Amino acid sequence: MDRRSFLKKGAVGASGLAAGSAGCAPLLTGAGLGSGGTDVSAYLEQFDRATLRLQAWDFSTAFPDYRGDRAALDTVGRNAIRTLYVTGMFGDLPIEGQVHPAVQERMWAAQPVLDGTIDAMTTLLSGMTPEDHARLQRGVRTHPDVVERLVEVVDAQAAVSGLSEARREQFRSQVQHVTWRLENQPPRLLIDEYLTKVRKVSAAEVETAAYQRWLTARVGEEAFWQEEQSKRDRRISGGLRTMGIGAIILGASGLLLLVASGADIALGIGAVGATVGSIFILVGLIRLLLGLATSRDAG
Repeated sequence: MDRRSFLKKGAVGASGLAAGSAGCAPLLTGAGLGSGGTDVSAYLEQFDRATLRLQAWDFSTAFPDYRGDRAALDTVGRNAIRTLYVTGMFGDLPIEGQVHPAVQERMWAAQPVLDGTIDAMTTLLSGMTPEDHARLQRGVRTHPDVVERLVEVVDAQAAVSGLSEARREQFRSQVQHVTWRLENQPPRLLIDEYLTKVRKVSAAEVETAAYQRWLTARVGEEAFWQEEQSKRDRRISGGLRTMGIGAIILGASGLLLLVASGADIALGIGAVGATVGSIFILVGLIRLLLGLATSRDAG
């Protein structure tokens, strides 16, 4: 099957799955988020349900023929999908929703998962040899079913969890981009490019004052300072920045907020990071899953 046709077919199937999921509320994007409490409650209930379900999900069940370390596949795969879900849901919120205290707490709580995912993918990809690169390209070319199954799995989980169609379409487009490059270029070019980008974004510092001015203009001074609890001991981690969530907002009370950067902000770190992080994770998942293809060929 043509890959483009497959991706479109997967989108239709996952949309049907989402429509049939009990209790799956639509993604909240209204400007009223946080004004009355109802929308925030619905969003948080959906977010918490999906997070708990993904924490208990065995990623390897979708790949029954996988002959590698299934426990490692479960851990890395589960955390990768959680990372994509958490950052996608957060990024789709309006800024008023992103700065809501309950949303902020959940993003801070997710920080270890994001960090662990980026660290795991960095280790997986940076340790590849020229022989590994050759096997990866051969696997992508000869076993497109592995990548197609990955798209099915991720898209189905995203649909059930309430991730927006725009985010899911973005992922499918990224799959096309990554697989084309792995098939038609030396894999090292793509892998080295994103290893460099991840290290750069992870280490970047965002201009605090510019973000504070932009945020207060959007939500107003009162909303900006609504949280009284001091967050002086908090630090933005490399994993958060890599996934496009890393704006540091410091005020007189020491408040530190996480904000997903948008393309309309001149700083650009988050907009780049969101793409860098998700593509980086995708390359790592393909690398990991093609252990299945290698095992088949070896057997």
